[in-house]
Amino acid sequence: MTAVRAAAPPEESTGGDWRTLAGLPESVPVARAVTREACEKWGRPELADAAALVVSELVTNAVTHTGCRSIGLSLGMDATGVMIEVRDSSYGMPCRLTTDPTSAAGRGLIVVAACSKSWGARPEWRGKVVWALLPHPPTGQPPPSAEPLTAPRRRPVVQQAA
Repeated sequence: MTAVRAAAPPEESTGGDWRTLAGLPESVPVARAVTREACEKWGRPELADAAALVVSELVTNAVTHTGCRSIGLSLGMDATGVMIEVRDSSYGMPCRLTTDPTSAAGRGLIVVAACSKSWGARPEWRGKVVWALLPHPPTGQPPPSAEPLTAPRRRPVVQQAA
């Protein structure tokens, strides 16, 4: 298992709206659909696949490893990219596992790291938030409907760079 520190994102929520999901496997496709819809709404459909994959991994981890009855999902976008946050009531911090090459599980955070500019986790008073920042693809143009992330950004507690 590996926990690594790296640069940037939030110690507090990015200001996206929080959606409450049941802590059940059935919430994973719901979270993917909400994410795809948000990317379309923001005029960034090219981000939908990567964002849905990251959301799928983070929500699956929350459902599988925490036993929480409910989890939260927040999505936000600004000029730097799409911020995905998944909240649960477990205090256990995520860490990448060293997996057997033939194992069918244990690669979720590797996928998150591969798709993200950076990712990490921060403790909260009732659990934690695991977040990932997906960069905008280089187009030379600002995102068409970028909305500012309004929460203050401070030094994160635990995070991983891709």
